[in-house]
Amino acid sequence: MVRKNFKCDTVLIVICWNPDQIATCQRTICTGHPEFDLIPIVASRDSELCRGANEASAPYLVMFAGYIGAIDLDADTGRQAMEAKMAGTAYRNDFIEAFVEKGEAKGRAEGLATAILKTLRVREISVTPEQAGRIQACDDPGLLETWLDAAFTAKTTEEIFGG
Repeated sequence: MVRKNFKCDTVLIVICWNPDQIATCQRTICTGHPEFDLIPIVASRDSELCRGANEASAPYLVMFAGYIGAIDLDADTGRQAMEAKMAGTAYRNDFIEAFVEKGEAKGRAEGLATAILKTLRVREISVTPEQAGRIQACDDPGLLETWLDAAFTAKTTEEIFGG
């Protein structure tokens, strides 16, 4: 269903808690459709997690490894091993990273806007709907920080905007 809905390659990951069952879990699953047999990737505490994984799926398997305890994230060596695997080119994606950075900047701007409005409310300085909209619509963290600094000492909203 995932392959059909998203039109992309998929993998089947089996988390096997019983080491005696690993071989059984690794067996090819015949689906009845030519060229659509599944060869599971088996993850267990005692097996090499990425055995059979391709370069694109390996980072996600590392996350599973941390989840199931195959990598001890409390130990420095375990954390370093996970960070090293996640730093590979299969996990890094310029498009995704740019999207994350944009989201972080938007979140920072929203937080600053909320802080400005809360500061003005606590200081009992009235804000018109237009002024509140201007603050909330601003996506420039530098400008918002300037407005926040001004909000601590301003007597009116006009002083905040420099007018």
